[in-house]
Amino acid sequence: MVLAIFLTATGTGSALAAHRRATAGELEAGGECSITIAASSPSVRVGETVTLTGTLSCPGSTPTAQQTVTIEQHAVGIPGLTLAGTATTGPGGEFSFTTGSGLERVSSFRAEALGARSLPARVTVSAAGVTLTGPAAAGSQLPLSTRRARAEGAAAELNFQGTVTPATPGARVVLQRESRRKPGVWRPIARGQVQADGTYTLLHAFSVGGTATLRVVVRGRGLHATVSEALTYEIAHTNSRSQSSPPAAISL
Repeated sequence: MVLAIFLTATGTGSALAAHRRATAGELEAGGECSITIAASSPSVRVGETVTLTGTLSCPGSTPTAQQTVTIEQHAVGIPGLTLAGTATTGPGGEFSFTTGSGLERVSSFRAEALGARSLPARVTVSAAGVTLTGPAAAGSQLPLSTRRARAEGAAAELNFQGTVTPATPGARVVLQRESRRKPGVWRPIARGQVQADGTYTLLHAFSVGGTATLRVVVRGRGLHATVSEALTYEIAHTNSRSQSSPPAAISL
């Protein structure tokens, strides 16, 4: 049976130390024991739980069944370790532990029992998804701002928007354009933040013509970057003259 114990960051260090002292008799008996830990998935979305499994192995007659395994967690951006909870080993020293709440940050987990401490199992956490909608359907032509318009501050800024789920208010959103000369290299062209309802809006006036492949990247504190699907547009000057009017007559 898994007993999950969740602590806030305040006082976590002392609580973890107390837990270790309480099991000191077991730890001293460890000797040459070893323990492993692995996550059910190396990457989850914000709010999803993760299951950690492993095995306690000991030499000779040291029993590995019915031993208490302490699960420690370190979340990126939060100093120190937290006591995620404990698990009890089965007949072969195996154990399983599922986090009682969804992960909010990239985290590393370690298992400890009978003096043995595992290597960390890292789990990346990212937003569930991000959408990108441009000012026109993908494949359309978007206007190229003239040098004069940019100099006069009159360049038309186009609206790019989308939604991040689940909402991660304050997370950074970057609109990127793929380099035409170096495919796979993305350069930032606009920046913004996710709002409380999970939406974002970015404004940009294009100063470079040609094919533009665009995407947004969302980065939140303690989160792995999330990337949207790409949209492609043609950026070109818009001919504002009326093509239906004939040229003016010239008298000689």
